Amino acid sequence: MQSVTLVASYQGMTVQKTLEIRPVATTPTTVSYTASFPIGWTLAGNGLATPIDVAATFGATGIAAKVTTVWAWDAITSKWNFYSPALSSTQLLDYAGSKGYGVLSSIDPRQGYWVNAAQPVDLPQRTAAPVTLTATDLIKGWNLVAQGVSSTPADFNQSLSDLPPVPDNLPASFISLWAWDNLKGAWYFYAPTLAAQGGTALKDYADAKGYLDFATQGKTLGLDTGFWINRQ
Repeated sequence: MQSVTLVASYQGMTVQKTLEIRPVATTPTTVSYTASFPIGWTLAGNGLATPIDVAATFGATGIAAKVTTVWAWDAITSKWNFYSPALSSTQLLDYAGSKGYGVLSSIDPRQGYWVNAAQPVDLPQRTAAPVTLTATDLIKGWNLVAQGVSSTPADFNQSLSDLPPVPDNLPASFISLWAWDNLKGAWYFYAPTLAAQGGTALKDYADAKGYLDFATQGKTLGLDTGFWINRQ
């Protein structure tokens, strides 16, 4: 990372400010990716530019018997969309309707989703252009999302802001960000306001609540990670 110092003078007063210059990450044209799910609940995401046909993917021979349910959150309607390969189309409609769910037929690019797997399972490889998330992709409240490029929560927070990065003045593009770790059975947590306090404020809060700290664990947001954002 480089920095540049700006100096301005006016009526005998001089103001000096140092700005960080972050290198622009290049996004590959296409990537190939195989999603893998261990037993239990995995918070995954569609970080590629093509939608996932839920029934064709999770209801396929060799996969259906290993997957119990698939869920996606609709932020616009504040409702869960649901799919189970064990149910027929009619049964799925009836069950979802009785519970107030929608039927999950497609997982769009940039959409996060939950998979409850009864056995470890790999999906067929997909190849497409990776997608990025912008502020226009998010609404106020809870968003279950994904992206196809790797970034830290701090860099992702900065990418949503219209302001240039300034040392010791982090933007708060959202309230909090959460990702689930299936194997550890715990939540990763990030909050821009705590990060802005500097030092170990963010990690101390996460430790006190039993959450995982992204930076300490070396966890990033990318193709294999769906995540929740609570946006103001």
